Amino acid sequence: MVEARARSQADSIRDLAASGDEAFLRLLGQGIPDALDQAVAELATFPR
Repeated sequence: MVEARARSQADSIRDLAASGDEAFLRLLGQGIPDALDQAVAELATFPR
């Protein structure tokens, strides 16, 4: 669930930035979607 939520947030930031929303353009410029993607990748290495 956490992984899906993080992916969804990253995708939403990218989509809203692509539509020209200034706040999301700033988040994109700060690398927030990439950080969320990295967090998802790191979660995949946790033991279950």
